[in-house]
Amino acid sequence: MRHCIVILFIFCYSLNGIAQSADSRVSMETERAAKTKIATNITLGGNFWSGNIDKSSFLGNLHLAATDSIKEFSFDAKYIYGELNNKLNHRELLTGLQYDYHPLSTFSPFTRIELYSNEFRNIKYRFSGLVGAKYRFYVHKNEIETTSDFSVSGAFTYVFEKYMPDAQSLNQHKFRFSLRPKIKQKLAKNIYLQSELYYMPKMDCWEDYILYFRSSINFLINNNIFVKCSYDYEYENKPITTDIKKTDAILSINLGISL
Repeated sequence: MRHCIVILFIFCYSLNGIAQSADSRVSMETERAAKTKIATNITLGGNFWSGNIDKSSFLGNLHLAATDSIKEFSFDAKYIYGELNNKLNHRELLTGLQYDYHPLSTFSPFTRIELYSNEFRNIKYRFSGLVGAKYRFYVHKNEIETTSDFSVSGAFTYVFEKYMPDAQSLNQHKFRFSLRPKIKQKLAKNIYLQSELYYMPKMDCWEDYILYFRSSINFLINNNIFVKCSYDYEYENKPITTDIKKTDAILSINLGISL
């Protein structure tokens, strides 16, 4: 089926080349939709933690995406670094690679792998692999952009966690289910809201669950520069040790560049 779509596109593109002098707005929009679009977002700033780490830290984010009308490949990375009295007291790394099939459709399957590390939460590294699907139940567009996008996603996740030596816990294999409602909403000219909630219970022990909430507001300065303010809340019902607090809250302010 995919080969047929590619052949059909090549045929239509050839016809468009022959009739390039014709002023056809519809064909031009179709051509743009079929092309692969490369997007890059870089944000740098700071955040203040309350919970396991009560201090401010440096925060950097990178997001790369290649999207066309059929698929999307994306890579994202987050790095947090903090010192107190010239001594390292916070370092976190999260990277992820994701593939979405028909990302702009009502129903969109996806798969993702992640690598996470935070020695100050006794996690040497955490590897996650998941497969799931997203359902967009409400979308509103105008002539220029999408102003509302409400969706819910469900996924099955495999997790392997390797702990720091002083955690005194055995490395663990886990299977979790992930449920994520998400909204994107234009609030005003150049102001956008995005909120999402993750509920991730362990499949063989539903009392072992993680709740993660993020809400952010983007203020667009121009087409390439924006300011992002976000609030993150994470609750882990069964941390690996009693030294780890169940709750972390993070307030972040970042300056971003979109390319």
